[in-house]
Amino acid sequence: MDQVGIIVGIIAGIAASVLLGRRPAAAGASLGSRVGRLAVIVLAAAVAGGVTSGAMHYFLATSSGNPADRAVKELLATPLLRLVATEHPEIQVRMREAIEAELKSPTKTGPKRPFLLGQKIRQQYINPVLMRADDRSALAAIRKSYDLAAHLQKTNVALCRDFGVTGMQQWDKLDRIGQDIYQQMLSAQEDAYRNGKTGAAKPAPPDEEIGKALTEAGYSPAEIEKLAKIETLPAAEACAATVRLYGAPANLPVPRGALLARALLTVDS
Repeated sequence: MDQVGIIVGIIAGIAASVLLGRRPAAAGASLGSRVGRLAVIVLAAAVAGGVTSGAMHYFLATSSGNPADRAVKELLATPLLRLVATEHPEIQVRMREAIEAELKSPTKTGPKRPFLLGQKIRQQYINPVLMRADDRSALAAIRKSYDLAAHLQKTNVALCRDFGVTGMQQWDKLDRIGQDIYQQMLSAQEDAYRNGKTGAAKPAPPDEEIGKALTEAGYSPAEIEKLAKIETLPAAEACAATVRLYGAPANLPVPRGALLARALLTVDS
């Protein structure tokens, strides 16, 4: 692969790990992680605010300067990540170091260095703030995720399925309406983060509370367990499960719905 292609992959990887969070383990996963298997949260791989990989490839190929610096520049245009990196300048240094190390000696097995750094950034800086978001902003962020899933269910079931399983990593395949909803979703997530900066600390809900909230929203124990098998479901079923999960918080009283919304926004394993 040419160097530009490698850089594109690194940018997508670090953005996905920061904005999607860690992918829950399949075996022995907690209820929170099993829910996360469907909601590998939509703080999506929003590289450069929705720039397609093709456009990013062109930018990197035609821009001058150090390739690691160019990669960092693109990452700093990413929704949410740009806010966090501005607040914590050391993140930019760590990103550049990880990218340069990966370009010099590409990882042959396992997660790449920038991806692992992205996980650490999310765990250290992002999740604690999103957990402090108030009820209104947490529910608004998840509502936009529901709006996008519902639109995809009508227009692109395969992409809807992927949205639920791995997050929106193919935003360039969205139609015009989908692109508009996607940008609204990203804005809502940024709003939740900003709100959380001044919010009171809230502990992460235990698995029992997440399960109870889902039950209150109409899920049976078998349906909750089915979330762990989302990747094996036919596209239409996986899509329907995605739409239902993102719509669940709105079916609960505000405090309970917001609890579930914050859990979905900060799921990690």
